[in-house]
Amino acid sequence: MKRTYYYCGLMALAIITVAPTVIFAENNISSSSPKAKLRAVVHNVEQKVEQKVETKLQNVKANKDIRNTAVEARIGIATSTRAEVRDIRVNTKQDLKAASTTTQKHEIRMEMRKDVFSAQLNKMINQVTLSLNNLKQIRTRVEARIEKATQAGRNMSKAKDLLVTADAKILSAEQTINSLKSLGASTSTVSTTATSIIKLERPRQMGADAIKAVNEVRKALNTVIIAIAHDMGLKLGNATTTATSTNE
Repeated sequence: MKRTYYYCGLMALAIITVAPTVIFAENNISSSSPKAKLRAVVHNVEQKVEQKVETKLQNVKANKDIRNTAVEARIGIATSTRAEVRDIRVNTKQDLKAASTTTQKHEIRMEMRKDVFSAQLNKMINQVTLSLNNLKQIRTRVEARIEKATQAGRNMSKAKDLLVTADAKILSAEQTINSLKSLGASTSTVSTTATSIIKLERPRQMGADAIKAVNEVRKALNTVIIAIAHDMGLKLGNATTTATSTNE
């Protein structure tokens, strides 16, 4: 019996100790001042702004990294090609010194022309391929922006239609570059005998279609970006005019 009274006394003491704390907390919440509420709202707004700024900074950094990577890749392509052409010319001079007949010298010079042409053509193929791959990355980010705006309730139907056009141009550019790669592979097997006639055009002339196709992709994506800006209520370029020019 005494033990029961003992436990009841402890429970009563606990209730007496905790009750004032609970009552004080309830009163503090219910009686919060307008200034406190305003501070809470401002704090929430500041957090959201900080998050948006951080996201934009991350996007800017990502864009900068992509540009830097592209520039470094182009420099690497140009540097390696120059080194390759230099080695071809050095080896050709050595071979010409060792040649004993006019026919041999002719074949060596023709071989040099073919090798230099192949090196320069491969350089251009690598450059247009790099440009197209960069544009594909932009296309992915553009699509993500369209989806985000759509989820926010904006009508992005025009931008989506223009993105379909851009995708078709990307496919066309890929096919053109693949044709150029096949042409480069066939050129490397051309005979250089004294009786053969090699007509090697400048690589840029042979790759004119690929360069044009990549530029068409760039224009098409630019049109999509302008359409997105218009749908977001921003004034940027003229989507209709640009779309017409890229379809010519």
